Amino acid sequence: MKHLRDRHELLEQFLRLIVVSKGQIYQDVEGIEHHLSWNSIHCIQNLVRYLGNHPELVRALLMSKKQRQADPET
Repeated sequence: MKHLRDRHELLEQFLRLIVVSKGQIYQDVEGIEHHLSWNSIHCIQNLVRYLGNHPELVRALLMSKKQRQADPET
């Protein structure tokens, strides 16, 4: 059961990193976690680790999201 909990926590962390709204994260994780292969889970895990080691990329993603919200034409 630990790997199931770990998968859930990993997906929550991933959605937070890509700036999904807090209110949407739980619903999204519940909707996708049982439909992903372990290969996809491992790829997400690698991405989460990479982004964790490169916070400047997460900041750039957040800024990009804010810019798109301010000017949806871009």
